[in-house]
Amino acid sequence: MLKMRYFLALCVITFLGCKTVVEQQQETVFCIDDGFIDKIELTSSQLLPVTNSILLNGVIQFNKEKVVPFISPLSGQVNTVHFQPGDFVEKGELLATVRSAETAALAKELSDAKGSLDMAERELEMTRRMHESGLASGRDLSEAKRMFNHAKINVEQIEETLQVLGGGGENMLQQIRAPRSGYIVQKSMNSGMYIGSGEDPLFTISDLNDVWVMIDVFESEIAKISEGQAVIIRTIAYPDTVFKGFIDYSSRILDPEKKVMNARATISNSEKLLKPGMFAAVTLEHNPGKKLVAIPSNSLVFDRNRYFVVVANDLCDVNIQEVKIYSQNDEFTFLSSGLEPEQTIISKNQLLIYNQLQY
Repeated sequence: MLKMRYFLALCVITFLGCKTVVEQQQETVFCIDDGFIDKIELTSSQLLPVTNSILLNGVIQFNKEKVVPFISPLSGQVNTVHFQPGDFVEKGELLATVRSAETAALAKELSDAKGSLDMAERELEMTRRMHESGLASGRDLSEAKRMFNHAKINVEQIEETLQVLGGGGENMLQQIRAPRSGYIVQKSMNSGMYIGSGEDPLFTISDLNDVWVMIDVFESEIAKISEGQAVIIRTIAYPDTVFKGFIDYSSRILDPEKKVMNARATISNSEKLLKPGMFAAVTLEHNPGKKLVAIPSNSLVFDRNRYFVVVANDLCDVNIQEVKIYSQNDEFTFLSSGLEPEQTIISKNQLLIYNQLQY
């Protein structure tokens, strides 16, 4: 009889224990509350062509095909400089003056030529009066006209030369004026320095309506870069602004110092936000020619050095699924495993659901 009582007690305990486990299992069923539905977004996984984002470094430069460098045609000492790098200048604006012996020599030559012209003009007038009085022949008058015209042409030629060279006349100063409107992007002259004719440019002007982004391409990425490829440019100065362009040049050799290949993209810069010397983060898209399951990159949950998504088959059938990442770009993450196409996942506030499912 005593054994029977022990047996019945054991059965009761076992039954109650099983009932508790069942109740606990039932309590762990998670359903998304109707009031929370508006706070989440559901997205379906898709089978898409893989596009990898390649992140490279670049530097903004002025477009060297749209610049005007100024090389001095004369040598001399810089007297005054009226500009700095970055200044906007108008065509014809005085930028600098140079004290040049060559300009002084031309100025003296012009003075002498004008004296000869005055003398030839007086000689012509006197010969004309003598010809009218019969004291000079027609041949004498023709010769006087020839001498006058020669002196006049000589003065005009010297004046044109001085104008081209920017000569300042008697003050012996060569005036350097802006050959076009634009921004000073390079400057290599200062007051007091000596300059030679035909040497390196004293300054360079560019309109900056478009600029170059010079991109450093590592050897591992060279095969993924091609001319005509779209690029996205971001800068520290304007982190929320995206600049777009295309690669229009890639070098055939590596930079011997950096050990990278140089590529170039031309970017429209009508608002003049991009300035030469700025560092740029360059993003390119590469398509390796395969399709994989893709999900929005913002739907991932990173936890314990692994990636997860929250799969929602229906409001009461929600579970956590680990995924393996193949590659990512700005918009999509491509998966090598973990999801099938057309599975529904939570892509907004999924971390809240993920945390609830952990307990």
